[in-house]
Amino acid sequence: MPSSILYNGAIYTLDPAMPRVQALGIRDGRVIVAGSEGKVQAALGGRAELINLQGRAVVPA
Repeated sequence: MPSSILYNGAIYTLDPAMPRVQALGIRDGRVIVAGSEGKVQAALGGRAELINLQGRAVVPA
């Protein structure tokens, strides 16, 4: 399964130490990194599919 980066939205983590992040990195259907866009890009490299949330929200489920 390819990697994806979600960015440009309100991304909530439910982690009190980091309640919102700029981007999420997903690989094999699991979130593997959350943080700044730069941190997520560095973790997944240049082959990830970029998904622009266009301001939409992401919440854990």
